[in-house]
Amino acid sequence: MFVSQSALSLSILQAPLLLLGLLALQIPMVLVVLVLVPCRALAAGVAVPEHGALSGGCTVVLVEPPQSTVLWYCHAGGEGSAWSKHEYDLGGSSIPVPGGPCWCKRVISRLASCRGRFYYSHSATEYGVIDFPSKPAFSTVPMRKVPVRHPAGQFMAVASMYPVEIDGELYTASVVHRGCHDANSVDDVGVYRMGFARKKPVRVNW
Repeated sequence: MFVSQSALSLSILQAPLLLLGLLALQIPMVLVVLVLVPCRALAAGVAVPEHGALSGGCTVVLVEPPQSTVLWYCHAGGEGSAWSKHEYDLGGSSIPVPGGPCWCKRVISRLASCRGRFYYSHSATEYGVIDFPSKPAFSTVPMRKVPVRHPAGQFMAVASMYPVEIDGELYTASVVHRGCHDANSVDDVGVYRMGFARKKPVRVNW
């Protein structure tokens, strides 16, 4: 978790960590969250707006596990502090698989908050943005694909991308696995600053 004046970012990959994270942030209604969200992988974020009607509070977002298109949000410290359910539709894409292409819905699997907004990976060349004037408002911003270093001797690579906020800026951590079927092995970890002005990710570690 990275903390700045404008936002708090929290990425949770295991449900038990949700309780610890929300307690540390002193977010109310923890028991309700645990009832509403299945005990599988999920994503969560807390954003403090820089301006707007929600000034003085923060927005908490919980994204249900993959295969679900539901998120929960709460404007903590604002007028409406109850949890609200929102079903989203981000379209989908055709994935080539043996036997023919398969249409898959696009879902939010990882979430980061930065400067009062929430960001997620929408596609290889787009970042998704969620604003909260009151209800969730979805949009996208173009961004070149994060480059992936292929493991030595391999012509293919599998990478997991994690959006994170550091000092008020959005970054993507790219974890490249050694084999296509070995998610527990790591060949390279790259951290890229999302340069929205040039629409280009810039690696900051070597």
